[in-house]
Amino acid sequence: MAGIDNSGILVGYVELKHAETPGLGSKMKEWFRNTEKPSQNVIGKNPQSHQFEVTKDGGDIDAITASTITSRAFLDALTKAFEAFNNTNQQLETKKTSL
Repeated sequence: MAGIDNSGILVGYVELKHAETPGLGSKMKEWFRNTEKPSQNVIGKNPQSHQFEVTKDGGDIDAITASTITSRAFLDALTKAFEAFNNTNQQLETKKTSL
């Protein structure tokens, strides 16, 4: 679940369920919010100004060590949340202008 403010900035996230290896992929809970390491922190960022892909794939975010596939899936989920957010905002704006 992703929290996104009105300007499109990610303000938080919670993984509701996962089946990742303890100590590896399960690190996503804290890995992507580490303010001491900006290249892995996604909080406060917008995928329109930051590429929410792992650096190995040309993106801006460092993958969890030894869990690149999990990192890709996590960042993809955030990107899809932003797409849903943007689609909803566009629909609301369309309704407002048609009233």
